[in-house]
Amino acid sequence: MTQMYRNGLRRVSMAILLGAGLFATGGQALAQAGMPDTRKMSCADVRALVAKRGAVLLATGPNTFDRYVRDNSFCSYPDQVDPQWVPTLDGSCNVGGGRCWDPSILYGNR
Repeated sequence: MTQMYRNGLRRVSMAILLGAGLFATGGQALAQAGMPDTRKMSCADVRALVAKRGAVLLATGPNTFDRYVRDNSFCSYPDQVDPQWVPTLDGSCNVGGGRCWDPSILYGNR
């Protein structure tokens, strides 16, 4: 192999390794950077956020999150709102809506 070919191959390999490393370590942090964390909010703040946005992704733990909605209009048919409670600064809190779920799964209609 020529020296120029080896240098080019080395640069490409380093770029791939660097990119993979950034993806593996920073991807999770970047994904959660803009996600509201219910554990750092009051119950009133969580309820207000869900009411204002209608549907929002909320982190509820270090590795857990879910989509919470204000009402059925933010769910796909035949999904309905299932009331949910999340941890907040002032204890467990009903989000003022819940998560979308398909009740037909519970009753075996699918």
